Amino acid sequence: MLFLSTLVVGVVIRMSNWDRLDNQYPLGLDPYYFLRQSSELEMNGKITANDTLRYYPKGFDTSNENLMVSQITVLLYRIISTFNPDITVAQTLLLYPVIMYAIGQIAFFLLAVVLFNRWIALGASFLFSVLPSYLYRTMAGFADKEPVGLALFYIALLFISIKSDNKILRFIFFCIAGISTGLMGLSWGGVRFLLLIIPLFFILKFLTMKIQISDVYNYFGWIIFYTFIMSLTPRYGGPIGLLSSIQTGMPVLIGLLIITYITFEYLIKQNIIPSSFTWLKSKSSLKFLHKLDALKYCLLIGSMVVIVIAIFKYDLLINILAQVFENIIHPVETGRLMLTVAESRQPYFVEWLSDYNWFIFVFMAAVIIHFHNNFSAKSLSHIPLVVISFAVFGIFFSRISPGSMLDGETITSKIILLSSIILLILYFVLLGYNKKKISTTSLLLLAWMVLSLISARGAIRLFIMVAPVVALYTSYLASLLIKYIIKSKDKVYKYSAIGLFIILFILPAYSFAIQSYGRASSTGPSFNTQWQEAMEFVRTTPEDSVFAHWWDYGYWVQTEGQRATILDGGNWMGYWNHLLARHVLCGRNSTEALEFLAAHNATHVLIISDEIRKYTAYSSIGADDNYDIFSWIATFQLASNNIKSEKPKDGGNTRYTYPYYGGTYLDEDITVNGKIYPANKAQVAGFLIITNENEITQEIDVVEAQAIIIGNDRVQLPIDCIYKDDQKIILNQTGQKLGGCLKLMPNYLDGNYQQPYGTMMYISRKGLNTNWAKMYILDEDLPGFKLAYDDSPKNPLFYYNGNIYGPLKIWEVEYPKDFSVDPEIIESYLDDTNPEWMNLSQTSPFEVK
Repeated sequence: MLFLSTLVVGVVIRMSNWDRLDNQYPLGLDPYYFLRQSSELEMNGKITANDTLRYYPKGFDTSNENLMVSQITVLLYRIISTFNPDITVAQTLLLYPVIMYAIGQIAFFLLAVVLFNRWIALGASFLFSVLPSYLYRTMAGFADKEPVGLALFYIALLFISIKSDNKILRFIFFCIAGISTGLMGLSWGGVRFLLLIIPLFFILKFLTMKIQISDVYNYFGWIIFYTFIMSLTPRYGGPIGLLSSIQTGMPVLIGLLIITYITFEYLIKQNIIPSSFTWLKSKSSLKFLHKLDALKYCLLIGSMVVIVIAIFKYDLLINILAQVFENIIHPVETGRLMLTVAESRQPYFVEWLSDYNWFIFVFMAAVIIHFHNNFSAKSLSHIPLVVISFAVFGIFFSRISPGSMLDGETITSKIILLSSIILLILYFVLLGYNKKKISTTSLLLLAWMVLSLISARGAIRLFIMVAPVVALYTSYLASLLIKYIIKSKDKVYKYSAIGLFIILFILPAYSFAIQSYGRASSTGPSFNTQWQEAMEFVRTTPEDSVFAHWWDYGYWVQTEGQRATILDGGNWMGYWNHLLARHVLCGRNSTEALEFLAAHNATHVLIISDEIRKYTAYSSIGADDNYDIFSWIATFQLASNNIKSEKPKDGGNTRYTYPYYGGTYLDEDITVNGKIYPANKAQVAGFLIITNENEITQEIDVVEAQAIIIGNDRVQLPIDCIYKDDQKIILNQTGQKLGGCLKLMPNYLDGNYQQPYGTMMYISRKGLNTNWAKMYILDEDLPGFKLAYDDSPKNPLFYYNGNIYGPLKIWEVEYPKDFSVDPEIIESYLDDTNPEWMNLSQTSPFEVK
């Protein structure tokens, strides 16, 4: 009954935004793809093999996509519709995340019972249901891969951890775990975490001498079942692809290591080979090694294999080690495309604090105490405390904040992280040497915790992986404090412990619950009224229309607009992202844009205000390997208190000086009076706008504009282009000038109109010459593009609460009658192979700080 209460709390929180979804609009972007796919599956009984609405004109092979979300949605729809005939597929899709969350929480509770006990499981389940980091991707409307993937994740770990003296039953449990793992692989790429957690669990068992022959059968039963199921989709390259990948092939490599160990252990017991090397006994410094029995043979063979590879395939060994190193430092893909996706950005420790507050330190303390209580040996003294403390420090504090010595990228950060992991492994070798009896469930929990933390350190979107282990460990610590309270007879200590329990656990849990409910109840679909109205127009275009836009909006145009797109959120054609960004959005003329669009038979181009803040991303993706067009747009705020006025003695117009302050780096070097102001170091600190104003007629004439640039010293340069009230004003200022232009726009505060020119954008020389800036920001006519939809009267460009909002515009592409594109250019524009430099994990030389 108590667990049911925690389940209800979690469901209520996740359903609190239901009214905002209007029974049809999912949260986010990707769920709209699954909405279209589910509707097609229910209507036609199958999903089209080649999806022609995606990546036009090539289309998309749907066998490469995870279909589980759509299949589960249709299954749920058919079940629910037997009780409620009025329910729609769209409504079922909105419910699917919450249903999967409930199944996942049940599996998580049972897993926690196996790992600890029912009381700790109860506390962990409540925290699990209210932690904000586990909220968004399990809310009503977020119909993506994670809800079903996470439910299968807990089911797999549950059957791995269940204990049984019946070897056949235990083997069956592992096979069920393999089935769950395989299904997880068909639904979510996060299966890679499971394919690392379970092998790491067996490595720890191996290092602590707890491996038995039955473990080999169980382990390979798990591998066989997940390999068979995951091979049903070409996504992983079949069995060969699964085995050849460093991540998905790791379980087999660990399995071979286990078999080698078991073999040598058997040979030692049969006296076929000696239990120790004679020369080890004669060397006092190596004497302890002869006690490691079969392990030393494995280490010996492993060393020999490494030596042989180093002699004959030195490059292969270096590549393997480099890939393993990169996977630890950057668990998520770090190519140029992924680096620009906000959810793939690596978080800093300060962002952990913003999500968990000081409760993260309670979690750290719980990890250290649990490790000390479960992995200590009398002969090791205080070593376990040192090891786990350093490991926790290495994972969390090796990436504290940008610009610091520990920013995750410096050599110091990398050494701390890797040495903490190596130290942890060496400690378990010492445990094996001491023949310490260790609970296998504690080993599984440790493997889960370490890999979850490393994964979450790799990308913000993986914070969700940490929430379960935070709930488990902190509930364990809470149980220890409760036991102390119950046993304590001293009232001072008892009441102090009760107060500490309230501060450490009750208040944070209550705060998380309030915070999660507030977030959930106020979260509606990002597909807002502006987009809904725009898609109504899109549906009026010819059915064979093809839309070009940045990749984020693809699923919306395909599902709600019912039209084909060149790009979408799947990013399967990464090179097309580069080409569209380079030649269409950041193109320098309409001809190069029309050539790319013609290759894809594009009929329309869509741009919205989001492109202003995304300019940094797509100018990076569209740039060449030297980042030739990479740039950004900065905003500056009017300092109302510092406006200066000067009334002429002759009684003419009043002269006003309007200061705008902000800050941005130069995106290219400039030289002033022989001094170089380098890109990404020298800054534009603000602008001064000087006007002549007639106080009677209210006429305002902008006569001068100065940029304040800070480098080794301060200098002011004129900028002679300002856009005011959609009109371009050229200022005839002499001398050297700062390239680019200023765009004045209103500033709103608390939803109320405040200042007509309270904010300005600085568009640098690079940005000023791009097609998208000319068409969208500066309202210039571009040959070949006819404005077909513009909601500016309803959604004008303005600044509010740190963001720029504005209209959604759609242009119809009008190819000139004599326009033609060379077949070789068309072939190159339809190529789907990424250039090698796009895959490199390099950062821009002009990276915005």
